[in-house]
Amino acid sequence: MKLTDTFYVLFMMSFIMTSLSAQGGTDTLHVHENTHIHPGEVLTIDAGTTVYFHGYYHIIVEGSLQAQGTESEPILFTRSDTLGLHQTDIAEGGWNGIRFINHIERDTSVVSVFEHCIFEHSKASLLDFKNGGAISIIGMHDVEIRNSVFRNNHCYRKGGALYLEGNNALLEYNHFHDNTAYNEIEDDPAEDADGGALFLHASRAEVTWSVFSHNTASGIGGAIVVEESTPLIYNNRIENNHAAMGGGISFRRSQLSTPISNNLIVNNSSIYFGGGMFFLDSQALILNHTIADNHSAYGGGVFLITFNVLSDPTFYNSIIRNNTVYPDSENQVFIWDGISAPGFINCNIQDGMDGIEGGADDENMVYEDNIDEDAMFVNEGEHPYALSAGSPSIDAGYENSDSLGVYVFDLLGNARFSGHNIDMGAYEFQNPHYAVIISVEGNGHVLPGEDEYFVPEGTELVFEAIPEDSWSFYRWETSFGNLDENPLNIEVWEDIEIKAVFQPATFAEDIHSNGLQSFVYPNPFKNRLFINIDDPFLDDEIILNIYNTAGVLQQTHRLESRNFKATHDLDLGHLDEGIYFLQMISEKGTATFKIIKE
Repeated sequence: MKLTDTFYVLFMMSFIMTSLSAQGGTDTLHVHENTHIHPGEVLTIDAGTTVYFHGYYHIIVEGSLQAQGTESEPILFTRSDTLGLHQTDIAEGGWNGIRFINHIERDTSVVSVFEHCIFEHSKASLLDFKNGGAISIIGMHDVEIRNSVFRNNHCYRKGGALYLEGNNALLEYNHFHDNTAYNEIEDDPAEDADGGALFLHASRAEVTWSVFSHNTASGIGGAIVVEESTPLIYNNRIENNHAAMGGGISFRRSQLSTPISNNLIVNNSSIYFGGGMFFLDSQALILNHTIADNHSAYGGGVFLITFNVLSDPTFYNSIIRNNTVYPDSENQVFIWDGISAPGFINCNIQDGMDGIEGGADDENMVYEDNIDEDAMFVNEGEHPYALSAGSPSIDAGYENSDSLGVYVFDLLGNARFSGHNIDMGAYEFQNPHYAVIISVEGNGHVLPGEDEYFVPEGTELVFEAIPEDSWSFYRWETSFGNLDENPLNIEVWEDIEIKAVFQPATFAEDIHSNGLQSFVYPNPFKNRLFINIDDPFLDDEIILNIYNTAGVLQQTHRLESRNFKATHDLDLGHLDEGIYFLQMISEKGTATFKIIKE
């Protein structure tokens, strides 16, 4: 146990430390009364410690608390006596949480850190803090919570496990499960209990790579409530949570300035409105969400309502399917009023516009480039909502999604941009990629240039070999054989090596002195080329070959030796404009001419 000197006496008055040999030397910190960490004081708790509360006690933090466990030696905050823990209107049962409170003397040099911690059996009741079952952080405290578990915690008002107000806390790689925000006072309807796991008020927190499961609220937000906040929320799994409204995540009076992306919102439920998501007077940019298999009375997947400020979240690249309403009817989105104006762009929405019900005004709503097709989830394994091969949601996202601010990794940590376009939903299908190595032999170059390319399976590539002056293209030498077409078109289904081979040109513009006597005209020509052959060669069979500058044969003509005429014309109108070589071959000699097509 490490403590600053100024805190040592206070610590010894509040805690009694013993060593438990049955736990292999693991320390237990026994808490027998409420404790206060004053401004400037730091409490450090070692890895492997159990912080055991012997009553309904709390820790007030105005200074800093460092609790950094490890994966093999987590720090456990707990109490075994849970009688009355679920009754949030009484101050007994479990322990009373860790409470960061506002203070004037703020020291930003020390950040409070919780890493690999477990928080269980804590409660904020009607008679004390009300908010944040295990932890409440109020004011500009710098707090980071990573790789931690919040389970079986309760609150009377907001945040069954955690309450944040007026700060930018960092929450990453945490698991919130089986926490509740709940009260039983029937004559005080204003005191709804919201945010079964997490409640954000006036917060700019970052919430990422976390799992929220089986949390419950008697008000709104089975897992999360975002109220008057602008958090950064991405790559979370929100599943199997329940509330009266907004079974998964709820936004209330929030205008988010940053997008939220890559969240999986599935199998959540609510009694009244919004099985997966609930929007009240809120605006947000929702990118690459999978919202599926949620259930409610209205808005199985998403519910929107406007009281004072327009509710107009915009969804890009999201899959909204298989959501239902009572008793068991399909409904993806419900808009309570004719004012709310959501947007749906490049989404996969079951039943299309028919899946969006309520008082929506089609003229106010943006609905562009959406599809209604089976998303083809893999439906197995730890991530059943990942896309299987052939899904219509692959490469179907908004083509300029990189400008929207979508987080660059998907929910599995794979590259978010792996295909021609971004995929729809929280998962990016990963096409196999192969190496294509391009090289050159001889004097010439290829387009695109010599390099090693790493491309998705099935990519179509085109390479063109271009010789230098007095050189010609000979062939492509590849790992699957030699080819002579130029340009070369290939589809990539394996690793490939390709070499463009060039050789010195053997063409000459003049007639060989001992060869065929002939001349061609006009040169340059447009469509027809005339060839005049001298009398001594009229009895020979003559072969005419036409090559492009890459040395690739374009066509061949055979001039019969019998009944031969001195002048012969060729129709070359099909050739592209450019330079060609005309080769004439007979038994008596060979000649080659440079000809130009205009």
